[in-house]
Amino acid sequence: MISGSSKIIKKMGHARYLTMPIQAFREGEEFNPSTLPIRIDSRPRRTLAWTFFAIGGFFLFGLIMIYIETIYDLGNSEESWGRFMIFLTILVAALLFAGAMAWKRTDVLELKKERVRIERHGMFGTVSNQALLSEYQGIRASSRYIEDSEVTSGTTHWEIELVHNDPRLCILLFCKSRDEPSEYSANPEPGDRRDWTDHMNLLARQWSHELDLPLLNIEIGR
Repeated sequence: MISGSSKIIKKMGHARYLTMPIQAFREGEEFNPSTLPIRIDSRPRRTLAWTFFAIGGFFLFGLIMIYIETIYDLGNSEESWGRFMIFLTILVAALLFAGAMAWKRTDVLELKKERVRIERHGMFGTVSNQALLSEYQGIRASSRYIEDSEVTSGTTHWEIELVHNDPRLCILLFCKSRDEPSEYSANPEPGDRRDWTDHMNLLARQWSHELDLPLLNIEIGR
């Protein structure tokens, strides 16, 4: 019988990864509850990995240019650039290693009508958590507006989450965001937001019915 407690699988040591809700969908997709069971393999840090690789490659190019300069320069360039080259070498190695770690990170979700299994793979190991679906609290639908630092705009987020007491087992079933001007902006005020709120509520009810779990809350469109 599957237990709700987490199970740790060790590979090359003990590893723990960021416990944020794992997505039950891919970017640009929306899953219907009737499509269960589903399996999603995702690389949540692929963009971050490319960023590290790009910055590391830039500094690596600079390091190569400096090295060539010290070889062919007849002056004292080698002595003057020595410490800086050591620092740059360490920086390049750190950036490339961070990029490799971010690239290696993979999340796997298996969502069935009777159980859930989540695996987070990384360079130093795998963390696996699983639970019976009956152990989940329910379905939570919520929206929030986050104002940007310029105070002239912000982003409204609509989310549906499969809620568990253990944050490592929480699952994001639906997510939609939209940039909007704030009430302090000179631009027109945000229009009617009930379009995505109503859609979120409808989808939350479908998930609740399909998984036989209670609705924790439903928001009224504004």
